[in-house]
Amino acid sequence: MEDFANEAVNLTLNGVYIGDKYFSFKISMLLFDAVAKAKHHTGNTILQRIPNLGLVTDVPLDCMHLICLGVVKKLLVNIWCFGRPLHKLQSRSINIISDALLIRRLSEESTLHTLLEHKVKKDSYKFEKEHSDGILIDGTSDPQFKEVIFSNFKLSINLQNSCCKLNCNSIIEISNFAYCQKLDQVVVIGRKYNNVNNLYTKPLNSSLIGIHFVDGLSECFSYWPLPNILHKLIHLPHTKGFVVMPLLHTEE
Repeated sequence: MEDFANEAVNLTLNGVYIGDKYFSFKISMLLFDAVAKAKHHTGNTILQRIPNLGLVTDVPLDCMHLICLGVVKKLLVNIWCFGRPLHKLQSRSINIISDALLIRRLSEESTLHTLLEHKVKKDSYKFEKEHSDGILIDGTSDPQFKEVIFSNFKLSINLQNSCCKLNCNSIIEISNFAYCQKLDQVVVIGRKYNNVNNLYTKPLNSSLIGIHFVDGLSECFSYWPLPNILHKLIHLPHTKGFVVMPLLHTEE
């Protein structure tokens, strides 16, 4: 606290230079958990040294501590649960209220989880470069997209960004992104590699760290939901196939 007060005094009196520009400094508000829980003023504080700081006007009242954990808690604990008989609730009434509050809490948590899950699914992908001349298979149609941006990587129909691994461990080459009527969502259209092997086996199997040698690209196109994509892969030409390996920190 003393370090904070000393720095605040210095900044308030002298301001601060950023480059060649001068900025004045004033604390407009202080929020302290200890202040919020304090019952009354008990003495002097080092914060009184800070110029132009009102310890009454610049320290706002905290609703959570004063109301939720103050008045409400006092009503529940000191009066309704353990108060005098005139105000104390019967044990049966307390249990009914407790059960009702618990049910409400679980319901609200479930609703919040559903909303967050929906938001994640809705906001996880950004579709770019809409087009109408890509590969379509049965069950897919416009709109079509050349790129999909995930939270931490981008996939596209361009060769350098077109390889990925699915959660079923299949490795695919992406040919298009298009709408699927059956799933009512945009899916990835592509072909999977039929042969997925270790690039090396000593000192350990390369597949244990996500490195594979792939070849034998299927002639048949399929589609998969975007949530099935596990991560993006780098693929480098090697003999008659490709070496594929994951980008760091791109697992969805």
